[in-house]
Amino acid sequence: SLGVKKFLLDAYNSARQTKDNAKALLQSDRSAAIKTYLTAAEQFREMLNDLTEPPIRDDRGQYLLYYYCKMNEAVCLLSTNLIDEIKAAYALYHSLESHYSDFPLVKMRMAQALGKLGENSKAISKFEEADKLISCSASEPISFSDSLPEVDYNHMCFALPLMLGSEMW
Repeated sequence: SLGVKKFLLDAYNSARQTKDNAKALLQSDRSAAIKTYLTAAEQFREMLNDLTEPPIRDDRGQYLLYYYCKMNEAVCLLSTNLIDEIKAAYALYHSLESHYSDFPLVKMRMAQALGKLGENSKAISKFEEADKLISCSASEPISFSDSLPEVDYNHMCFALPLMLGSEMW
């Protein structure tokens, strides 16, 4: 419905499968998991070779495809726990934040990268920015959107307080 070409959707699903395989490998073979995460990151990166960086918001399909590819590329890099890859993930999140400033998951992931880089006070501040955008404890109903889909909201309401608390500790 967003007008994204089938071959891009297929490539995206393939890259997601590679990412899932990497996550499954973490328990048994960390070295293989890291290599698989890096492969997945490259798959997400390659999907965007023909896109303008970043796409204009008026082209909703391309705008969201760019966002999800870059977010997945960055989380794959972050998941390796290798300092150079964490720095690269942070750079991706920093770039995304300037174009997707109302997307709270960007801020939460950026906070994770900052924490892994030892920037605790900056990480706490960024976690708090994300928390303000999602309002898990709000009494009024949440309005889900492209910037805050229900799945992100549910994940963040569970994970963000834990990550923030860990960073504070």
